[in-house]
Amino acid sequence: MSRSALIPLVIFVCAASILCRAVFYKIGNWGIDDWDQHLFYHAVPRDTILRYHQFPLWNPYYCGGNVMLANPQARFLSPFFLLHLPFGTVIGIKLEIWLHVVIAMFGMFLLSKQMGLTRFSAYLPPLLFALSTPYAMHLTEGHTWFMAFAYMPYVVFFYLKSRERFLYALAGSAFIALMILEGGTYPTPYTLLFLGFYSVCLALRRRTLSPLISLGVMVGMGFLLSAVKLLPTLSFLHHHPRPTGMNDHLSFSLLPRIFLNRMRSGTPRYGDTRWEWHEYSTYMGVVPLMLLALGVISSIRRRRGFPLLITTFLFLLLAFGEFHPLAPWSLLHRLPFFSSMRVPSRFLVVFLFGSALIAGKGFSWVERYLLSGKLGWKVGSLICLGLLFLIGSDLILVSSKAFFEAFPYPPKHPVRREEFRQIKGSNHAMLEAFLRNEGTIDGYEPVHLPIKAIPSDDPRYRGEVFLKDGEGKVEIAFWSPNRIEIIADITREGYLCVNQNFDPGWRVKGGREVIPLEGIIATEVDRGRRQIVFYYLPTSFLIGAFLSFLGVGISLIPLATRRFWV
Repeated sequence: MSRSALIPLVIFVCAASILCRAVFYKIGNWGIDDWDQHLFYHAVPRDTILRYHQFPLWNPYYCGGNVMLANPQARFLSPFFLLHLPFGTVIGIKLEIWLHVVIAMFGMFLLSKQMGLTRFSAYLPPLLFALSTPYAMHLTEGHTWFMAFAYMPYVVFFYLKSRERFLYALAGSAFIALMILEGGTYPTPYTLLFLGFYSVCLALRRRTLSPLISLGVMVGMGFLLSAVKLLPTLSFLHHHPRPTGMNDHLSFSLLPRIFLNRMRSGTPRYGDTRWEWHEYSTYMGVVPLMLLALGVISSIRRRRGFPLLITTFLFLLLAFGEFHPLAPWSLLHRLPFFSSMRVPSRFLVVFLFGSALIAGKGFSWVERYLLSGKLGWKVGSLICLGLLFLIGSDLILVSSKAFFEAFPYPPKHPVRREEFRQIKGSNHAMLEAFLRNEGTIDGYEPVHLPIKAIPSDDPRYRGEVFLKDGEGKVEIAFWSPNRIEIIADITREGYLCVNQNFDPGWRVKGGREVIPLEGIIATEVDRGRRQIVFYYLPTSFLIGAFLSFLGVGISLIPLATRRFWV
């Protein structure tokens, strides 16, 4: 690794370690709020892989049985999920939190250099984007999907580089795919929306369609590479949409507090805000805001910065929500997929991304003035370094407070049952129930199948497999998340039922087709003794896997054909 890359990487590793130091204090502790849900999201696929040696397609442990791969927030296809296999779920996710800070900072540094920021100013955007409060506060709440924002700088970086070589467009598509595979339910559409607005501005300024063509190639290949997850997810959301209301707006008077208030993550709703403070806080500090103002002036004067400036402040307008029937969010929320999104204040993260780059341009102006002025190069360099140190220290001081609140609970080690069963349970104790080998029917999940499974303490409960309208004996020979083998001795034909929600991806061997009987998995069985196997293998996964392999093959073409390199 070259010295020019090693020095910033060491700096970013140190900054991330200081920011995340509280995450590793009592490293085995569990987290607050949504952490039960998201630790559960990671623990189930890990167990499916290590205990049952299966690909995690189905999750029987909550809401009566629900999709695993097709869950929009599932992250187990991330290459960093490999950390979970040897280290366990809790330590694995904490390592990911630290690692994604480093990734985000290094990506912003590359992008800053690509956009022409000077020696010292190129360090400001990484500090602002990765060390500001959104990352720490959302991860404190357990929003693991937020980590996919770490790849946004790389997508934009390779988009800009794609003008030089076609191969860079493929690299950008790989990071788009990575965002999708990491469950980036908000980061992915936000990033593509940012690039969409930005490329339109570039196309209008340059009077050419090439920016839009480059974006189309990147997005198309990104979707193809991630089809193994994207296709099952889109299929599931198509049949089980989550439309949300637009009754959410942000007061303009709240802006000073959003960018300057040092409140912690646990601060409740402020003023007329609908959500708690972690959904709004975007602390930058006084000096970065002053540099942002300088960057805005510089962008207006030079005009080359118009696309970034316009796109950035359009996202600020989106963050205000439904302040008018024709507000940007009001219009965007009518579109497919965006209609399922809520909390428009999350657009502030993208505003922070653009503002960090614009502030970097302002710092470039200050840097040039100091280094070429009467103070001399050495004194000017010391002042620039001092400013960066003060800004970084201030951001870490404010943001790290959230992480000290994130993981207060000692881990639980319940005894695991031999046989799986469904229980009513609690939507904030899904992880503990899973460790007992129990499924929480009253689980916390915004998008799920119709819940028809019956808990074991319900008078209607007849077991995890049972006969309906028939006679005989059935028993489970083998149970796993994706596959259930049943020995059935039927004396009168009827229906063999599995006490889990029906999904069209379920198939059967030894019986007839799988049908939804009162909303649960079932098949019609005839008289006789036989083995019947239910297994989950949705068509969308098979098609998606084929498309992803096809995408990988297409991406490898440039390695064998030199003319694609230029």
